[in-house]
Amino acid sequence: MQKIALIGMFFLGLAFGQSIVGIKAADDDKPSIVKAQKFVLIDAMGKTRAELSFGSADSSSASAQDEQRFLKMSREENAREMLEGPWPRLVFFDANGKERIALGVTPVAESPVFQIKHADGTKAVSLSAFNSRASLQISAAGGNPSIAAMATHQAGPSLQFLDEEGNSRLGLALAGKGRPQLILSDVGERPRALLELQADASPRLSLFGEDKQEVWSTP
Repeated sequence: MQKIALIGMFFLGLAFGQSIVGIKAADDDKPSIVKAQKFVLIDAMGKTRAELSFGSADSSSASAQDEQRFLKMSREENAREMLEGPWPRLVFFDANGKERIALGVTPVAESPVFQIKHADGTKAVSLSAFNSRASLQISAAGGNPSIAAMATHQAGPSLQFLDEEGNSRLGLALAGKGRPQLILSDVGERPRALLELQADASPRLSLFGEDKQEVWSTP
């Protein structure tokens, strides 16, 4: 009887050991990488607060006017493609479901873009890199970009101040050979006055007509 009990305990221990090995094997079989086209993070109220996805930007998060401002400020031939997908995006929403922060890589030259938005959906801050150029735009709520800073490999850095229509009216730039410039432009973005230090460090003031031709300068 004692032998039968010992044999029973042996087989019971063997079965338990096999079950442990089976659990360990099942854990090892679990994938270390999870693949999906979208991940959504919701809060306690069931509202979407963050989203990681691969697709087009949500057109409802930007008005047509906002899109036109983007196309105008980008100054790139393929700028419209930056509004289309698919491209990977990480988006954060506020409690009202409004898109407030977005990080992504656009299909144009695989350009990274980081945006912060106002509660009305218009862009507050936009930071992007395209080829050898980096740009930063700062805007007031509901308005056009107010300040635009840009750095390029071919030309020097520049800082532009824009009016309510998004036209550059005042610009600061560092031109070729390190020449600092102050540029005043009309509503058509035509330069009308230019103050600069030339390569020999001498100051120069130039005035231009609507045809962009110089009409007066000193010295």
